[in-house]
Amino acid sequence: MLSTILAGTLQWYLNGQPIASATQPAYIAEVPGAYTVVVDVEGCASVPSDPINVVITDVAQVEDFTFSHYPNPVTDELHINIPNNQGSKVSIVGTDGRIMKEVDTSSEEVMITVKDYPQGMYVVRIGGMVKRFFKN
Repeated sequence: MLSTILAGTLQWYLNGQPIASATQPAYIAEVPGAYTVVVDVEGCASVPSDPINVVITDVAQVEDFTFSHYPNPVTDELHINIPNNQGSKVSIVGTDGRIMKEVDTSSEEVMITVKDYPQGMYVVRIGGMVKRFFKN
């Protein structure tokens, strides 16, 4: 996950080309390349950030693995559904890369209290899969 703490209107770029709808403070890179971000504050655009080169070294082969979460956005409790869970580590990660919570579980339903988390975007990470959610 790529992230910036800068405020303003953001645009992420891949190899110098704007990425459609990539305008949030965090972006999950899914393909290799050089990623940069430009911040516009009141009509004054920054120069592109230094590039972050993303290299994909391996893609986990996971058969029929999926998970869902709700509600999104969330205020108090995030529910994560992991069908046919045989044992997983569930991580909640902030846009700064900080792990907010980790839970080892074999349950199909996990509830994580997020009411004390600051507002913003987070990701649920289970194995190699990530899904975003927003905390109000």
